[in-house]
Amino acid sequence: MRSRPCQHRIGREPPRVQAPWLLLAGALLLTLGGCSSGDLTAPDDVRASWDSLEYRSTAADTLSIDGRGEILFRGAETGADTGLLGADMWRSLETALASAELEPLPDGGPMPHRGVISVIADGAQAGFTWTSIEELTEDQRWLVGLLEELRAEALGPDEDERVYPIPSERILRGLDARATQPAHMVIRDSDMLLELLGDQLDRAGVVIPQVDFSREMVIAVFLGQRSHEWFDVRIDPTANMTASGYLQIAVTQFVRAPECPVPDAEGAPFDMVRTRKVEGEVFFLWDRVVTGCTE
Repeated sequence: MRSRPCQHRIGREPPRVQAPWLLLAGALLLTLGGCSSGDLTAPDDVRASWDSLEYRSTAADTLSIDGRGEILFRGAETGADTGLLGADMWRSLETALASAELEPLPDGGPMPHRGVISVIADGAQAGFTWTSIEELTEDQRWLVGLLEELRAEALGPDEDERVYPIPSERILRGLDARATQPAHMVIRDSDMLLELLGDQLDRAGVVIPQVDFSREMVIAVFLGQRSHEWFDVRIDPTANMTASGYLQIAVTQFVRAPECPVPDAEGAPFDMVRTRKVEGEVFFLWDRVVTGCTE
């Protein structure tokens, strides 16, 4: 997982919602437990190994993908178009990049080649160039083919991958969950939500806003037990959805700098938001930010 320079990127708290829904623990929660479709799952394996990925097959057309999976295509005749990288394509790109024998590229200046793939990660640039596709290895041709597929989608009439940001609203967060490992969960009905609260929160009562599960769903993330490294977790206040219906949720794991002391208090940070209900794929993009010595 890649690290970024010491910074704070915690989003603004959403406004308070009126008419909270009181969920009482006790006898109700004693009826909950066991396995269900709402069990915790491990965080998705979608994590960008790059800060930016650029593919140029002609002098005029450029396909760029940033570390959040957001696609920008600049075409000589079509202008700029945007999209969002799907989870399956993301995994394929990561696999292809790992085997494509990238080499350092010169900084700046013209590159008089038929094609260029440039990857920037942690400030270092690498990639490869070609004048004929036959010059490339089989793995490099696979990577070019994947990027050419994305480029063709950008040029074609299908707009399914275009991005539509949708807001999310925090309903509950804290440091006292029971989850021992990082995890995420998509909750689409009240039974799943009640079970989650009963399994994960050791409290006499929990107050959260009313959730209309006919049009909303709840996203929950868990950092696991706090340690010298893990400090906090936050869900980004804006999710990215495509016209085809899949949703990308950005999650930030906050990490203490190495020189920070180990806190005495134990805890398991978590964050829960509600957002528009979607029936398509939901995948999580986990990022990591190093903070100062915050308690």
